[in-house]
Amino acid sequence: MKTKAVLLIILLFFALGSCNGESLRIIYTNDIEGRFFPCDCGGAGSAGFARTAGVIAKLRREKPNSIVVDSGGFIDKSYKASLASDLAKTAGYDVMSRSGKAVFNTAAVKTVESGAVYLKSAAFVSAGSEGDLRKGKPVLIALDREGKLTDAYLKSAKNGPDILIGGRSRSAIKGVKKAGRTRILQTSVGGTKVGCCDIVIEKGKIKSVAVKTVAVTASSPESGAVKAKLTAFEKKCAAVAEANPKTLVFGNLKKGASKTVACKIKGKNYKVIGMRDSDSVRIVSVKGGVVTLKVTGREKGRLKEEVLLDISSPGCAFELKITVAGNVK
Repeated sequence: MKTKAVLLIILLFFALGSCNGESLRIIYTNDIEGRFFPCDCGGAGSAGFARTAGVIAKLRREKPNSIVVDSGGFIDKSYKASLASDLAKTAGYDVMSRSGKAVFNTAAVKTVESGAVYLKSAAFVSAGSEGDLRKGKPVLIALDREGKLTDAYLKSAKNGPDILIGGRSRSAIKGVKKAGRTRILQTSVGGTKVGCCDIVIEKGKIKSVAVKTVAVTASSPESGAVKAKLTAFEKKCAAVAEANPKTLVFGNLKKGASKTVACKIKGKNYKVIGMRDSDSVRIVSVKGGVVTLKVTGREKGRLKEEVLLDISSPGCAFELKITVAGNVK
């Protein structure tokens, strides 16, 4: 029995009646990992996503016949999901791969250039069945962040993708790597670079591929629309987070004993979409805005543990840290 690997695919159909030398620019990112805000850290993502979006917009203006894709790893924590969707739409992404699914900002069928290139559809496919998908669709481009399509498979596949974006999670590929008929493209982690691939098609086949990466730095162009989204989000979240409790004191507790303590979360229409606790401090429930915790005295001395709640509400999402402190006797 063949081992099946699941990947997300984009089918690009090039109409047979189009003129020779039809070109398409693919602008791509991967593993941005939620590094949306600029920082002084000097590392990956320090320039911020507003500048990543600015670079994307510049590359698209150079060649309007373009699509913008992300092969996965756009966020690092669940509470950033709503913000990520808003930013991706504002930045102009056409297709994003998230948890093995395609997310379209526009209609599922998108015309990139009338009569020449269509972003036809997205679907799941098992490795080895690409031939079925190629009926009338000569060029196959795949998004595969998790690396399901290994080099060994690609080298042996007769109908492997023409271009694979991603597939080598949390790594960068300089230029183009080839495995069989497939060209593998991937940018760096944290939004430090944006990838750009210009392909030329003649008679339903890729004639040429030109790849470059553009560094995202503090001097890169900035998207005003994305920056405005980030600024509004940051201000609102800071105000809500500041109003919530930071420390919960449980007093004294005997070794081996347990007690429940509770605190009230302030805010409106929020949802707890994720939580993390410890062996000594467990989150029992979150109901009606009240977080109930079970504290267990495992060792004598000062107990100080953090619990984390991922909070989401309209226009705002943040990580709430509550320090639970007390003495175990």
